[in-house]
Amino acid sequence: MSSRVVSPFEPIAATVRVVSQQTGISRSEIYRLLARGKLKAVKSGRSTLVLMASVNEHLASLPPATFRARVG
Repeated sequence: MSSRVVSPFEPIAATVRVVSQQTGISRSEIYRLLARGKLKAVKSGRSTLVLMASVNEHLASLPPATFRARVG
């Protein structure tokens, strides 16, 4: 059993690195999405914090994945 404490609260913002790890989207693509206004971020000192609401909105706007059944 894990001794790690899990917070019941979802973070409001996360660093680009953490967003990349959580979503599987590359850091470069996250910066491109920020530049195009698809994601929103704020600065806290030198850190860029991506607003998780904008990440969730972006992911929800993507088309669903489709898969083909293997034949044979």
